[in-house]
Amino acid sequence: MDKLKQKLAVFMSGRYGMDDLNKGLVGLYIVILLVNLGLRSQILSALIWPIMIYAIYRSYSRNVAARSAENDKYLALTKPIRRRLSLARRSITGFKQYRYRLCPRCKATIELPARKGSRFITCPKCKTEFEVRIRV
Repeated sequence: MDKLKQKLAVFMSGRYGMDDLNKGLVGLYIVILLVNLGLRSQILSALIWPIMIYAIYRSYSRNVAARSAENDKYLALTKPIRRRLSLARRSITGFKQYRYRLCPRCKATIELPARKGSRFITCPKCKTEFEVRIRV
């Protein structure tokens, strides 16, 4: 088993590997595949293969700079979506103890104790003061 690990490590050295864009491509592949199980569409069948081939190509690529630039563009494009999902996840898990609000100026997420009422708070990032109302 150690020989196999060593051979795999030698093969992958200098190659790009997995990143957030690859994870997104694999996720998209799985979603389209599951949708296609119900629809049986030739178009979707033809679409899933290029997505998976591109994800594999990116993983084994030796052009690290180009793959990193692609990943940076992907992260910049999906930042608002990832931010909202993160905020929703945190709001659900800490619902009894905390409330989360966005600063109106810099859009930073601020964690507040779940106390009923309205109060003025100051954003720790940009120092903007604004009113927050919490209904428990």
